[in-house]
Amino acid sequence: MALKGGYRNTICRGIDPPPFPWAKSGVDSKDEIKMVNLGPSRSERITISKTGNTSAVPLVLLMSMGVVEHLGVPAAQMPWYRPSSVPVGKVWCRFKGRDKNGQPGKMYQIRDMESSDRKRCLDMMEETFLNDEPLCQILDIKSDIESVTTIRNNWESYADQGICIACYTEKDGMPEELVGFNILVVKTTDDNEEDINNVAGESWRKLLKTLVRAENLVDVFEYYGVDKYLTSSGLTVLPEHRGQNIGAKIIAAREAICNTFGIKAAATVFTARSSQVLAAKCGYQQLAVLLYERMLEEGIDLTGCDTLTAILMGRTY
Repeated sequence: MALKGGYRNTICRGIDPPPFPWAKSGVDSKDEIKMVNLGPSRSERITISKTGNTSAVPLVLLMSMGVVEHLGVPAAQMPWYRPSSVPVGKVWCRFKGRDKNGQPGKMYQIRDMESSDRKRCLDMMEETFLNDEPLCQILDIKSDIESVTTIRNNWESYADQGICIACYTEKDGMPEELVGFNILVVKTTDDNEEDINNVAGESWRKLLKTLVRAENLVDVFEYYGVDKYLTSSGLTVLPEHRGQNIGAKIIAAREAICNTFGIKAAATVFTARSSQVLAAKCGYQQLAVLLYERMLEEGIDLTGCDTLTAILMGRTY
């Protein structure tokens, strides 16, 4: 949703310390915050003034802290955010990889993305996912700097929800090497639709139009009878750790995540054959199929893509 202003100079009082470790606001239970500016960006960053200093803080963060009390925005219109009752740092899954060349498989853990790894995780997405994903390949996303910038900004916004997960090798029960990452997003019926024609980056606009067309083949909210569902904006595993069933384990971890946050359904447009197969193994059912050749009707040529379809797949928990 996009706040258009009109809520400036609102005094709010902090209740709890910031539950998200990447918050650098320095807010504590005794601070009063004067809202100086409500930014129009997708992540709804608010500039706050405290003891002569200013900093940008996501609106969803302040909501989760309970410090925004008088903004005048109906609660139903607020974007989903991770509740403070479930602090970041949870391990969702541990598993042993496959034995290889006579060597025992490594131990892995799938856990919440930590603030200290946020940049590294998003860098991995930019470097690996944009190279490997079929639509990104055929549209040559990496050569369109404006598109890459827009995508990165979108990922930053999604990460503000606090629900992204990462996979690490594990040693003595602790995370070691970052090997995989999944940008998870909670969509709600109150989310505003984005005007694709105003999105920066020609290649990204084409890809986004393809995803939206596939998504619109089925109303997921109506189909499952829910007001929110879990989706994904990209999953990647480092090449040297592929073949260890990491992708399937990351998808399967969504069940525990949904159960923890009271989310009854998950749905994603899977654009690569490999991810479509993994999703089916994890209990996802096919809801709709978009042939990439149909995008020629919108002037988008995906000829040569090594996957022929985008499949909207979903399941309930």
